[in-house]
Amino acid sequence: MKIFVSILVAMTITAASALAQMPEERVVVGAAMGWMPGAHIGYSISSNFLLGAQLGVRMHDDKGLGSETDVTISPFGKYFFAKGEDFNAYAIAQLYISPGAKFYSTPTKLGSYANDGLVVGAGSQFMATKNVGVWAQVALVNLPFSSTNENVSFGIMAPAIGIDWYLDLD
Repeated sequence: MKIFVSILVAMTITAASALAQMPEERVVVGAAMGWMPGAHIGYSISSNFLLGAQLGVRMHDDKGLGSETDVTISPFGKYFFAKGEDFNAYAIAQLYISPGAKFYSTPTKLGSYANDGLVVGAGSQFMATKNVGVWAQVALVNLPFSSTNENVSFGIMAPAIGIDWYLDLD
């Protein structure tokens, strides 16, 4: 993770002189770290709206007490507010779906369960170059759909950072 963050910082610093607005109607590919690390693909249907989906994998080990692996498919939409030259604030709604894909193992049992819901949050994207955006976001509302004893949550939670490449396929 330190290497990933270092790369993001280096790209931001070296590209700071080439500021640009977010392109319209482009295919977007990217990577994220934080709440649900993974890769995503999307399409910016206008300069203010991006639709996409992320495939995330998160692994956790409780040092002898058990381990957990969570595989999630997350369709999302980002709405960018007033467009700036370099920084763009946005709202995000992300549906997380992990049907039976959360596997756990403890010294006494092995199993899986579903974990589905909707996260609504906000973030900011810095367009380091014409085709590269670096972003950070937080969740503000978590609405779980499954019966995993999760409650609806409000607050600043689930921080994430990432990078997007806007591909010119013309």
